Amino acid sequence: ISPTTMILAGSFGLLLIRCYGFGGHVYTKGSPVRWMQDMNQSIKEIPNPEDSMEQEKRLMESALMDSPYENIPIYAASVFTRHNLILSVPKDCLVFNRSGFMEWLKTEPDFQADNQVPVKEISDHLVGMVKAKAASAST
Repeated sequence: ISPTTMILAGSFGLLLIRCYGFGGHVYTKGSPVRWMQDMNQSIKEIPNPEDSMEQEKRLMESALMDSPYENIPIYAASVFTRHNLILSVPKDCLVFNRSGFMEWLKTEPDFQADNQVPVKEISDHLVGMVKAKAASAST
C-alpha cells in the first residue's frame, strides 16, 4: 500500500506523484531537514515529502520485482496543491506547487526520453495488482 496519489505512465517510465493539501507557507528548516508549515500564525512540522518519495519509489521497485517491468525507470515528485501556497524549498528537491509541477513536466528531459516502456501493458499490470490487493483485502 502506497501513499502515491497518482501514477503517470509514459514511454519514459513511471512517475509517482504525491499530492499534499497543506496551505500557507511551506518551507524547510535545519539539518536534518524538517518540513514546516506556517499558516494562520501557527507553525507545525509536516511530513517530509522527500522521504515519502524515496519510500514510494522503493515500494514500486519492490512491486515490479520479478516482473517484465522490473527495469523500468521510476521517478517521483510531490505537489502542494493549495492555491496561494508559498513554497520555499530547494529547487532540486522535486517538490512543487501546481504551476511549478506543470512546468517541470514540460521541460524535464527525462520525460522526453523514449525508453520503450509499453505503456498499456505496464498500466494494465499495475491496475491488476491494485485489483488483486483489493480482492484479497475484502476476503
